Amino acid sequence: MKNCIHILGLALLVATVADAAKLEYIDGSAELLTSGDVDLYSSFLSASFLLTEQSELDVRIDFNNQDVEYRPHPLFDPFGSENDLSDNLVGATISYSHETGRHTLGATATTYSGFRNYSSLWIDEYYRQQYSSGGIPGVSYEDPEPNGYGLEFSERFELIPSTTYLTASVGYLRDQVAPGYEIGDLGSSFELIRGDTVLHSWTGSVEIEGVLNKRMRTRQTIRLTRTTSRELRTGWNGALNIAVSQNWISRTSASFAHENPNFEAWSVSQTFEYSVSAKWSLGVTARYYEDTGQIESANLVSSAAPALDSQQFYLSLRRSNLENNSSFSLSIGPYTTNYAPTGIGTERFINLYADRDWWWGRIAIRHAF
Repeated sequence: MKNCIHILGLALLVATVADAAKLEYIDGSAELLTSGDVDLYSSFLSASFLLTEQSELDVRIDFNNQDVEYRPHPLFDPFGSENDLSDNLVGATISYSHETGRHTLGATATTYSGFRNYSSLWIDEYYRQQYSSGGIPGVSYEDPEPNGYGLEFSERFELIPSTTYLTASVGYLRDQVAPGYEIGDLGSSFELIRGDTVLHSWTGSVEIEGVLNKRMRTRQTIRLTRTTSRELRTGWNGALNIAVSQNWISRTSASFAHENPNFEAWSVSQTFEYSVSAKWSLGVTARYYEDTGQIESANLVSSAAPALDSQQFYLSLRRSNLENNSSFSLSIGPYTTNYAPTGIGTERFINLYADRDWWWGRIAIRHAF
């Protein structure tokens, strides 16, 4: 939890900035994703400050909570015991941007402390139950303290005034993770081997966004990511917003990613929003995601996820008040995840990679000053 010190420092910085800068807006949301055995809560609060006519400072605090009912499979893990797991993640982000003519330079710093997903929390519990008591030569199990920090630098260039923008960025992220463990065969003996405890990720992206005509706006992004012990991942995502009529808006987005030797993922999302009045609007969103999974052949244990597809559908209600520059939205709907059968060495995680029916909800607020 040492990164919490950085987060407290950020809070003090915000208090100092608030006295010397103009607060432009505050933004926040709270989300809940719940199934029968996993509850995921996430929230954030952000604020934007105008330092000068050309410079802005954005700060954001994140808080996530994960509650997981750990249930080992009695056939593949007969000595495992049930346990209720809980973890909190606290994170902070600070971004600075400065506009000079048609160029906008940006720098962003992030930090967090806690498990980033419930799968890592589940898998670490499995390793804790298997290896924390010792008895196997080699390394011993250690309680993890997952945390990380990152930096990103960007430049946004106005290709065509008020119409087309090009953004290039590079970033670095250091993650201290909960490692995996396996029993290595040394020929004449066996010993426990610990996986990577620190991952280094380098990213680079190019994005172009622009107005196609008075009704259509688009954005396209290409991203490259290289992470410790993994191949280069290439990704694309794009979005198209269309003002279909005075009251109807269409928002379409899609993404694709590839990583050797055999990982691919893609998604597509469609939203239609209807303005009931000057203040109220209704929306409906459908999203589909699919990947090929990362099943590995293993003699003993592999925690790699099998192929996954998910579907999400939700309704949204939004209220905008132009008089006091504020907005409020409420969204709710079902979400399903479906995994392919577990592979060789992955059977003991069959309850982790089980199909689940979730309910998702979100409340979001924004107020400009």
